[in-house]
Amino acid sequence: MNKKVAFFSLSVLFIAALFIWTYNLVQADHWREQNAAVKRAVSVGDAVYGLQKVDDTDWFNGDKSYTIIFGRDADNRRIIAWVSDTDVHMEYADEGISRKQAENLVKAETPKAVIIRAVPGVLNDTYVWEVYYKANIEGATKYFYAYYRFADGKRLDKLYLNS
Repeated sequence: MNKKVAFFSLSVLFIAALFIWTYNLVQADHWREQNAAVKRAVSVGDAVYGLQKVDDTDWFNGDKSYTIIFGRDADNRRIIAWVSDTDVHMEYADEGISRKQAENLVKAETPKAVIIRAVPGVLNDTYVWEVYYKANIEGATKYFYAYYRFADGKRLDKLYLNS
């Protein structure tokens, strides 16, 4: 019995190690890109937006891909940075609507919406919140993207995803 338990334990450890190794291999490029974007944002930060600390990162894929960086300046003021291959744009988080406000705009239009994801992005050269959500409409679950201008929360577009 002890040999079976030992073999089973070693098998589980081997599979777990293989899984971790594969995950790290697959994610390596993603993490390199993310780290490069953070370095660019920190180095580009000027006297107005001196990004000092990174709290979180996210991704946005539209016409261009962006690494979204949530961070803080030396005074602990929250900053959002949109970093693409060609440029870095930063704004203070409190100079636009928040993630929660963008989600609430969706809920005001579609009260039973279930928010799946909300991320800053860029739509037609305008900085936005992209809110991905689902809603039960006419007995069917439908998926949507809604885009709200970061500066003032004005809805710019809403896309329905056909299944």
